[in-house]
Amino acid sequence: MIFSGFNQRAVIAFCRECKRLEVPFCIVAKSFEDPILLTIYKENVFAVRKEKALMVEDVDDCFVQVKSKVDFQEFVVLPSSEFLNRFFLQNRMYYQRQDITIPLVSEQLYARISNKYSFGELCKKHNLEIPREIPISALPEYPFVAKPKSYFSGESLKTPPPYLIYTKKDWQEFLSTENSDDFYFQEFLTGKSIYLLYFISLNNKSVYFSQENLMQQSKGKSIILARCAKVHEEKIADEYAVMLKKEGFEGLIMIELKDLDGRYCMIEANPRLWGPSQLFVDAGVPIFEEFIRDQGFNFTTDSSEIKECMYFWHGGIVEDEKNGHTIAYHNYTQELFFSRKDLLLENEIYLRKDTKNIYYQELKKIC
Repeated sequence: MIFSGFNQRAVIAFCRECKRLEVPFCIVAKSFEDPILLTIYKENVFAVRKEKALMVEDVDDCFVQVKSKVDFQEFVVLPSSEFLNRFFLQNRMYYQRQDITIPLVSEQLYARISNKYSFGELCKKHNLEIPREIPISALPEYPFVAKPKSYFSGESLKTPPPYLIYTKKDWQEFLSTENSDDFYFQEFLTGKSIYLLYFISLNNKSVYFSQENLMQQSKGKSIILARCAKVHEEKIADEYAVMLKKEGFEGLIMIELKDLDGRYCMIEANPRLWGPSQLFVDAGVPIFEEFIRDQGFNFTTDSSEIKECMYFWHGGIVEDEKNGHTIAYHNYTQELFFSRKDLLLENEIYLRKDTKNIYYQELKKIC
């Protein structure tokens, strides 16, 4: 069961894997404006939510609609987005009684890893490096980063984002819009941007991979361009895996690192799907494959060699240009991007037969 409309690029990558593996899947669209309805996967949409916020009654109604249209009575919910995961964890027992599996760790452990501050404390406990914390009394010490201590409870679909504070103006704007007591402050680090990617299984096969992020939307938002990396072959990848297993974690997780000339510093972790998942799917890395198999689905696949490839999301550039924002480059340049743009379009996540209508819709935003 896939809830679409949020973390959409990861959802598309997962749908493609389900198609390849011939694993049955059902989609609940966020609304009738959900981009999933522009794709070939609209044939898998069996319900559309009435409410933007996740409400038990609305979700229940969607499950009733789906069950009336398919032959299945047991479902696994794809842990695709932060709010979705927290909603289902809060209501886990209720849905388990309806034969709906939530493939996540306990609510307490999930929050400990997902909340930025508590995961940093966990890393410190295991002697894994995190950025230096700056007391508010020492601010402003430009540049620095303001991070929310945790996700707030309630039905709001918005959570405070991290803020990159470069100037006095940025600091004043932050103070005018946010309660500083809800944040903690860290040094701003430069260096290669790395994602460590895992499917952690305590009983079966775990899978490791990594990517280097080259272009990113402004203010630390979505990744635009990335390539395969080799950091998962280094000692640091095993150290994070050992920590996660010791804490009893299993499932999908991305850990963001800064590569400080071979020294790795943790930025944050997301124990759910991550936006540029298409990179490891195109590379042939069986992260989703092993996750799906771990949920009890049976299929056979031929093991294939891991391929070098790129991830590209053109719409991220369009979105930033429309909003007047400046794209961030990590170990990459604007000149290099323009010299390779035509080649990169071959890896564009939406410029493919199954999703090309989303690509053209995103292009219209600059017209």
